[in-house]
Amino acid sequence: MKKSIVLTIIVLLCVSCSNSHSIYELKTSSHQLISQLERFSYDKYNLIDNKIYTSWQVRNKNNGIGEWIEIRFNAEQSIDKLKLYNGFQYIDNEFGDLYYLNSRAKRIKVCINGFKCYDQYIPDTKEPVTINIDEPNVKLIKLTILEVYKGARWDEDLAISEIKIVYNKPFYLIFMYGIVLLLIIVPCYIKRKEIVNAIASILKKDDFNHKTYEKGKEFEYFIAEILNKSKEFEIERWTYDINNKRKGIYIKSDANPDFMITHKKSNKKFFVTCKYRSKTLKNIENQDVVNWASQKQIQRYNDIAKRENIETYIVIGLMGIPSNPEYVFCVPLSEAKYTDIYLNKLQKYVRIPKDKAFTLQSGKLK
Repeated sequence: MKKSIVLTIIVLLCVSCSNSHSIYELKTSSHQLISQLERFSYDKYNLIDNKIYTSWQVRNKNNGIGEWIEIRFNAEQSIDKLKLYNGFQYIDNEFGDLYYLNSRAKRIKVCINGFKCYDQYIPDTKEPVTINIDEPNVKLIKLTILEVYKGARWDEDLAISEIKIVYNKPFYLIFMYGIVLLLIIVPCYIKRKEIVNAIASILKKDDFNHKTYEKGKEFEYFIAEILNKSKEFEIERWTYDINNKRKGIYIKSDANPDFMITHKKSNKKFFVTCKYRSKTLKNIENQDVVNWASQKQIQRYNDIAKRENIETYIVIGLMGIPSNPEYVFCVPLSEAKYTDIYLNKLQKYVRIPKDKAFTLQSGKLK
């Protein structure tokens, strides 16, 4: 009975959230800028795709001044605020950091429901800028560009990466959340001893996840094929899988990175370890990050690199599928000091195209 009540409340919460918050129409003053490069798209829907490394862009002789964005809701919404990610927050192999090369919004006019309007200053930062709305019955939000920071290269092109809408939660939702928490937490508190014992029992077992393992192996084979077709490198060693135990016998070298490769001309060696992640995560600052390893693994990779005196690179596959990820990054271990890597910092290591052969440039693996 208790389980059915909890499930019913959760379903109601999901329905109420999805119906009211996901349906809206997006309009812009001009058609998006058409890029001459296939890897770039500047569609207006990039503003709401939850990816700060894509952007909406328009071009006019006033550097984007006068352009506008309209967010129209099918039903009245209680909106707390907007979070605006300014500029084009992408680091490209050819052009470098695109944020400062395009123009960015500096001052905008915010209008709620067509009549309540005010000016909002936008600082020149890659961090999300909060635009307070705090209105209970919103059907239309219009943002008009009044002033810009001029781009260093393409000053006629105005870029905005993302607009996120933060909704106010109705009282009945907060009340229902409280009921769910009570129904879940109270029994857990009563049976805390049993739960603690169960967790302890799980921790004693090998927490090997076969699904994750298979995805990791698929991506490893994807990278192996790229390494194999390289004219500059050859695979010298492919590490035996540490999870594929040799009948319980521990072999120290099984903990090494996935590959050791050798540059044929210089005889320089590199370690390469492969990590696939199906999605990014949000950190406590609500920024997109890739959780690529545990602190224990990072320490192990650093210890091995130091002991063997071999430079190590982390090749990360992101989104898509393991055998054909949407993005591939080649990151020096020295730049991956923590378990989470900010997505906007990761972008400068993106491989375009993702399946191109590895090369040696200025002594670095690219």
